[in-house]
Order: sequence, then structure tokens, then C-alpha cells
Amino acid sequence: ESFDVVTCIEVLEHIPEEQIYSFLKNLFRRCSPGGKLIISVPTKVLPLNKKHYRHYDLTLLLKQINSINEKYEVERIEYIFHSPKWMKLLLALTNNKFFVFEPHFLRKRIWKVIWDKYRFATENNGHHLVVCLRKV
Repeated sequence: ESFDVVTCIEVLEHIPEEQIYSFLKNLFRRCSPGGKLIISVPTKVLPLNKKHYRHYDLTLLLKQINSINEKYEVERIEYIFHSPKWMKLLLALTNNKFFVFEPHFLRKRIWKVIWDKYRFATENNGHHLVVCLRKV
């Protein structure tokens, strides 16, 4: 089957290097002509997670996509979420090896601030890279 929209959200970093080509080829195969392929990956801003084979910058992601020789247009590139400096402290105080404290009365306010001020980022501080491609 093929689809108008195919998403690959936070998956590529889990694929071993020797399987990336066939994995990406299959994503494009599932995408209808003129359809969209949306890929989200963690950036090199974040330390490499032990479950991940790699983190990405735009150059590496496009190099992998170009290796499969499919025709596409990049429609949009966005870097999303950058951590406020106080987030690490908040997490350490509320979620540590001694206890977990979820301030329900503050959760809505905290996430509103994060959504409003820290949702969009730059190449230098974004935790995630999102690329929207259109299959030609």
C-alpha cells in the first residue's frame, strides 16, 4: 500500500547503520507520488542515548535520504524544543532516586510556559529535527 502521509517519528536513530538504506527506501516506497514524508530525529545537541546508534544534524539526515536516490523536495525544516535552564533542576528535585513528586497543580502552568517559550528552537539548541519532504 501507499499513503499520502508517512511519518517516521523518533525512529531512525534506533536503526543500525547497515539497515538505514533499506529502511528509508521502504518509507519512500510507502509514500504516494506527491505525498509527504515527515521525519523527526534527535539532534546532536543531546548526548547520545545508549539505545541510539546516532543523533542527527541536517547534513547527516539529508545524506542518508539522498543515498536512496529518490526524488523529493524539502518542504519544511524545523528544530523543536530547547530546554530552559531551570528544567534540569526541576526534574532533579521532582523525579530522583529517592522519590517522584508530580506537582499536579503546577503541571499545566509549567507545560504552558514550555509550549509558549521553548517549543521552537534553532539548529544550535533544538533537541529534535523535523523534516517534511514531498515525494516527487
